Amino acid sequence: MRLCRQPGPPRPAPFDVARCRAAPVRIALPAGTDLLTAAGAWMLERGCDGAMLTLADVPVTALRYVLPAPSADPAFAAYYSTDHVLRGPGRIVQGQMTLGWRDGQPFAHCHALIEDATGQRACGHLRVESCLLGAGAVATGHAIAGARFIAQPCAETGFTLFTPAATCAGTAGDAAIIKLSPNRDLHAALAAAARAAGLRDGVVHGLGSLVGAVFAEGQDLAGPETEFFFTQARLQKGVADLALTIVDAAGRRLSGLLVPHRTAVLMTVEALILEGSDPSVGHPAR
Repeated sequence: MRLCRQPGPPRPAPFDVARCRAAPVRIALPAGTDLLTAAGAWMLERGCDGAMLTLADVPVTALRYVLPAPSADPAFAAYYSTDHVLRGPGRIVQGQMTLGWRDGQPFAHCHALIEDATGQRACGHLRVESCLLGAGAVATGHAIAGARFIAQPCAETGFTLFTPAATCAGTAGDAAIIKLSPNRDLHAALAAAARAAGLRDGVVHGLGSLVGAVFAEGQDLAGPETEFFFTQARLQKGVADLALTIVDAAGRRLSGLLVPHRTAVLMTVEALILEGSDPSVGHPAR
């Protein structure tokens, strides 16, 4: 596996995990509002701890996004590009969004494939506060209770990252939220986190960054700066089977099934693992 040296001391734990309950949801997102405000208002109104949401064919009237990029500052192993702007109305073709908390307020982290009015596509990290929704916008996914993602400083990477935290002691549930540490084997760490939560078979939703990616179809994205979201991912008998869409600093994007144990986490991977099977996993790009 390719690895990427981080500026701070390595975390001793390969993952953080918190057991939780998860309930399927379908959310109508009001036109004219930004994605963060719309999703955050829903979370506050529902009174849940957070959500892992899938965005598929979501209309937008304006959108900004960034790509992963090399860092000019030694305080970070990688950083973000300047903002890219979606030209004219378009849509979020497919993506994943973690809805959690930062400084006591709703906060979101979203990676997605997008398309402008001409049909040109790109992929990246959405500026959710600048993503203005069009008419008929809907998100699906799972509301989370009993644990939440809270943005906390990470000494190893220098970033503030979503980290699982239980909101009530002894939560029993059918799911778990996890965060993987840098330079860990993606497949092995994901499976280990699931085992630690008492889960063996399940569906995985989530996003993060990797030190490149090696695909079963023979494609290889060298990285090291990349960002991704899962498209179809599951654990079967404790073995991770992971398909995703990923983009690098040059805007090159690839989709497919990863070769097991060849890909390491760059900064973080945050995910929701659902026990059993979930028919909503995987929304093919249209």
